[in-house]
Amino acid sequence: MPSARWFFTQAAEAMKAGATLLLAEPSGHVKEADFQDELEAAKAAGFSVSGGPAIRRSQTALLKRIAA
Repeated sequence: MPSARWFFTQAAEAMKAGATLLLAEPSGHVKEADFQDELEAAKAAGFSVSGGPAIRRSQTALLKRIAA
């Protein structure tokens, strides 16, 4: 995604507290460091981050919208 910070800020504004978002990125296209940067952007926008489901050849995380 061109701007993870913008995306997660917009998503957080559109979601109710407690709503969940699945983030899945293909491992072959998104490096681990870039995925971690996306998770940091999600945290800064108001999401808590936990492990996601196992999806073959993907990096995943469950993002939960926390109260503002």
